[in-house]
Parts: sequence; structure tokens; C-alpha cells
Amino acid sequence: MDSLSAKWITPKENISLPVFQKSFELNGDIKEAKAQITGLGLFELHINGKKAHNTYFEPGESVYENTVYLCEFDIKKFLVQGKNTITVHLGNGFYHNNKNQSDRLNRTPKILGEYMLLCQLDITDTEDNTQTIVTDDSWLCSKSKITESVWLGGETCDDRINYDFSLPVKEIAFTFGKQKKKDYPSIKAMKTITPVSSFKNKRGNTVIDFGQNFAGTYIFLAAAPSGIRLDFFFGEVLGEDGSVNQKDFWGKIYDTYIFSDMPASFTPKFVYHGFRYIEVVGLEVCETDFIGVMLHTDNKPVSEFNCDNETVNNIHNVITRSIEDNMQSVFTDCPHREKLGWTEVYQLLFTTVAYNYDVKAYYKKLLLDLADAQAENGSIPSIVPPFTQGINEHALREGSDLTPNDPSWCGALILAGLEYYKFYGDKDLLKSLYPYMKKYLAYLDTLSENFLLPSENLNRDLGDWMSTGPPSVTFVVSCVYYRLYKAMAETSAIINEPDLYNEKAEKIKSAVNQRFYKNGYYDNNSQSANALALAYGLTDSEEVFENLVNAVIEHNYRLTAGEVALKPLFDVLCNNGRQDIAYKVFINTYAPLCKNRTTLPESWDGRFSQNHAMLGAGDAFLFEYIAGIKNVDVAFDKITFNPYLPDDINELNLSFNSPSGEIKVQLLRQNDRIITSIKSDAITNKL
Repeated sequence: MDSLSAKWITPKENISLPVFQKSFELNGDIKEAKAQITGLGLFELHINGKKAHNTYFEPGESVYENTVYLCEFDIKKFLVQGKNTITVHLGNGFYHNNKNQSDRLNRTPKILGEYMLLCQLDITDTEDNTQTIVTDDSWLCSKSKITESVWLGGETCDDRINYDFSLPVKEIAFTFGKQKKKDYPSIKAMKTITPVSSFKNKRGNTVIDFGQNFAGTYIFLAAAPSGIRLDFFFGEVLGEDGSVNQKDFWGKIYDTYIFSDMPASFTPKFVYHGFRYIEVVGLEVCETDFIGVMLHTDNKPVSEFNCDNETVNNIHNVITRSIEDNMQSVFTDCPHREKLGWTEVYQLLFTTVAYNYDVKAYYKKLLLDLADAQAENGSIPSIVPPFTQGINEHALREGSDLTPNDPSWCGALILAGLEYYKFYGDKDLLKSLYPYMKKYLAYLDTLSENFLLPSENLNRDLGDWMSTGPPSVTFVVSCVYYRLYKAMAETSAIINEPDLYNEKAEKIKSAVNQRFYKNGYYDNNSQSANALALAYGLTDSEEVFENLVNAVIEHNYRLTAGEVALKPLFDVLCNNGRQDIAYKVFINTYAPLCKNRTTLPESWDGRFSQNHAMLGAGDAFLFEYIAGIKNVDVAFDKITFNPYLPDDINELNLSFNSPSGEIKVQLLRQNDRIITSIKSDAITNKL
């Protein structure tokens, strides 16, 4: 930033995972002290041998070519009179993700740039004298104890290595985008857990069971002779022989620790994992040697939901735990094998996420990431930041955007941007995003033919992802095309821009109806097809609604819709007075899915990853149609209250700290009566 006199530095010679150090003297009593620091890819700051921040994986992922975040920490308590030493470790993340020398999973073998550090300490004593310590070519560096760090695959630490701060550094020009003060929550240790059991599997290895699936890390405390090597393999499920099963991990994911002659206190610095089990190879260990650490972005909860139906409570808890595990510096798809920001969840899950957590600052960062990732032709990748080189079917190869360009993903800037405004009321952000929105829609127009989006013009068929018996991709994306035009019409009205969208929206609507409406239903007459047509306003036909209801009943009130049509289906049923059917769908679909699980799987049949949040949009149903709160204006300045208490729930309590104040709902069944109560200290005359 402009106020910094610090210089960017890098090792003079090629060093993997460098560690930088500088010593300095302080004479007076310290009044205040702050550090402004960033590192590429990741950094960890230590002062006088102690980590000087309680956050992880700083400065967080961004579209580095356009934005690099600068962190600020209060460091007064770490400083002493006399000699002080600042030490900064740099890690890889996705930024410096070179090919590894082991067989660890690594889907993105790409180096964006050199290791770089920028740091400035401003220290003021009680006499108001200020001393400034900055990175420059007077610093020194050392090789790390970390000999390999692969963001997806794991880390190796050799504790026998001693630091030797004798290697020179050089000042380096900053060739990336703007440096910006970090203004969104960092990743923190949200909870520690102890293993519930351990056992020896048929391979003779000890398996540690934490009792639940989670995203995070661990602390390993043990002693062994110098040179003993341990490998820690991670898994969500176990194989028949009791070993961790990484079949859905796409490759080996493990950490390695090599003992020195001192007892171990080991936690990998620059990777995290998604796991329930750790299989330990190389030494007999026990469960008391491990502590689990749950990590996610510190987005504070804004609601509490509970009822006297434990099945419903469990569904809610499983969904929210899955959201938490994927709230990293980007909203990831899963915490174990990809850790990528697939953008469809930004808009499809927005309501569920925002009802549960304060994501005002977090989502602003995500939306700005989308704008940063926009190409000159207006396209936006489906994965942002676009760390996808080497991932076959959705890779950026030689600068060409071959990631899926499905508008449910890439149109998140428009759809989540509008939802964000409605929820939080930030019109300034909406205005700043509008030029990027226009540019994206202009790009999407280049893919259209006769006001439809043919699937053959897309890089990959996604459509209603994870649906069973899905509608045609052309139908789904053309519905979304219409929705995007209507969203832009609404956005332009909010920020007083000319309406360039409603006229074309009607032409898209006409084209979709002409091509896909078939005597009372749409496309293949599936739940997805009819729900999307009704929810997006392509029709208000009672016959189409009846066919949607029939499609639900025919499948025993279970979902065949995928993630794109999931929330629209609940919206359509409830907005047409069929909360009873929606509740049956909710229970019949989610109850078996969440039973004996602690996080959501990737698919309705429970296959693949066991920690995806993308199917969690059903949780919004509990807030909007069971508790009955709906935001009908901006930032909950006006709400409707229309609760529905199912027969198998006798008491429900919801406390929600909305952007306009706390809302409390209680539903209570007494004999044959249902007593409803809604209270708020901050909202008056809003119903």
C-alpha cells in the first residue's frame, strides 16, 4: 500500500519454502505496535519465537494477478525491550504449486511467481517515538524444515534440519495487481476435538478416529528416536481392511514427519485436510497423541435453530457443518481433493449461507474475486480463482478458458451480486460490480443462438448437476439465461441505469417456451424442468405445477432435482401453498442422506466426496417456509411471516440476527392449536 516503505524481497538463490529473518533493538517502553505484512504464496509471522497471529494460511487466496491482500496484526505483546527477532515462513498454496518429488496428489502444477515477502513493523514507544522495521536487502533467509508442501497433497517436515540464516535476499519488483488491505475474516482454529478411538488395521498401522468428518489440521505430540519417519494418511471412510480409503481423493494425500532428538509437537504449516481418520505408518501411536483442529473462515453464526424433531435438527447440523468446512479463503467445493472455488455455490447456496452466518465481508470478497477473474472477452471462469491447470476436463490450458462456461456457475457475479444486495443492502458494491455484470452478459450473448444457449456452445455439459433423469442442458442453461436477463433488469432499476434487458428477456422467454413447452410440462417433465420454468417466471401454468407435484409424488417425495433446481423446487412448492409436500421432500431426501453422516456427500446417493456443501440449499427451507421468515425488501427492512409447523414437530425456535436486527420465532403446538410468536427488538412495523 502507498503508506509502506517496505520493499518486496525474495531469496537471491532458488530456495524452496524460504524462511526470512531480521533482528532489531528496542529501547523504550512500547505503547503500540503493528505489523503490515503479506507473502506469496502463504506466510506465517513469528516474533521472538512465537507465532504472532492466531490465523492460518495468510493472506488468503485471491486472483493474484489483480489483487494481493495485506494483513495487519497488533504485535505489541510479542515485543520486548532489547533484542527482538522477526521470522517469516513462506509457503506454497496454489501460488507456488510446483511439481512435487513424491507421489502426493497435485492437480495444479503451476508456478505463478517467485516467493515474495513484504513486511513493515511500526512500533511506537511511550514517548511517541516511532521505529519502523521494513523488508529490504538487509534481511537474511534460511532453508525450511519443510522439505515439501503440496496444497492438495500434504507436507513433509524434517525436524532434524536446523535453520541457518546466512543466505542473502534481494529486493524484487512487484509485478502483480493492487495491494489491498485485507477486509474479510481470516481462517482460524474454531474448535479442537479429541479422537474417539484408535485401532490397528490389518496392515498393522494405527488408525485414529476423530468421530466426525471435518476440515482442518491436527497436533501430533510424541517422542521417538531421531530419524524415525511417520506418514499420516487421511480419509473420510475406511476400506475393508481398516485402512483409510482415498479412492475418491484422486491421489495420495499424506503428511510426513521425521523426528529429531526432541519430542515432536507437529502441525503442518501450509496445508489443511478434509478427514475423519488418520492412518499412521512408521510408528505405533495412540489416540492421546493427537488433537484435531477445525479450521474455517471466522464468519460468525447469526442464527440458532432447533426443534423437538431430532431428525430435522440433525439435517440442519450436517448442512451447516458442511458449509463451515468449505468456508475457507474461498468457498470451496470440498476440503480434501480440490479445494477450489466452484462458483455455482456462491449463488445457489447464498440464502442458506447468509441465514446461518455473517458473510457480508466474506461474500464481498468472493464477488470481487469474480470481477478480478473476468477475461477481456467478458467471460468468467467457473472456478475462481482459476487454479485449474492440470485438472483435465476443467483446465486453463495455454491461456484459453476451457473451464465449464455454464451460466449457473459463471453468472454467479450477477445472481449472487443481486442476492447480496437484497440481503445486506450494499448498493455501492452493486454499482461497482455492474460494469463487470454487463460485460459478462455481453459475452454470454456470443454463445447464444436464436435466444437460446445451445449446449454444444458450452465447454462442458453441467446443466442441473447431480440431478437424476436430468433435463436437457440446453433447456437448463437457457432458463438461467432468461433469469440472468431478468436479474440485470432488476439490478439496473436499483442503481438507476437504463433498462437494456427486459425486452430481450421476453424474447428469451418466448424462445424457451416455443422450444421446450410440451402440452402441460417442460422438456422431459422432470422435477428439475418444471421447477425451473415456474421458479424463474417462464410460466405460471397450473398444469405445469400439477405435473411438478406429480413428479415429486411419483418418486416417493424424494428429490430427483440437482443442485441448480434444488432451491427453485422448494420455492415453487411453498409459494403455491404446498409446504406439506415440500416438507415431505425435505425429510425423505435429507434424512437418509444425513443419517450416520456428519457432513453432506457430493451426490444424493451418497457417493464420491463426503464433504460437499452444494446440496445444502434445502436448509433455507427451514428459515423461509417452516419458521416462515422471508425478506421481501432490502436487508430485511420488510419481512413476511408465514410459518408452517409439520405434524411431527411440536416446538420450533429460531433466533436470527438479520441485517436489520434480531428476529425470534417460536412455534408451539398445544392440543390442536398452533401458537406462533415473532419478536424483534430492532424491527418495528415491518410485517
